[in-house]
Amino acid sequence: MGKIISKKEIVIAMTATDQFPFYYLDKSGNLQGFDVDIAKKMAKELGVKKIVINREAQSFNEVVTLVAEGKADLAISKLSRTLARAR
Repeated sequence: MGKIISKKEIVIAMTATDQFPFYYLDKSGNLQGFDVDIAKKMAKELGVKKIVINREAQSFNEVVTLVAEGKADLAISKLSRTLARAR
């Protein structure tokens, strides 16, 4: 959390594939949806002005990998809890 707050930026991992209504590109090409709203609310609560959405993951497991590798601070991507992801 300290790293996120100090750099005033949070990187959120989401899959490349749209998952309506959780996250999707609207007609203007802007990312929208429940998960995007959660990310914005978290950033606001942390006092973070910049949100970067990393959508390079092709699967839900890859979203978790992005966080594990330090390429994202948080995964918000219609994720369910599994034992493998917890490990």
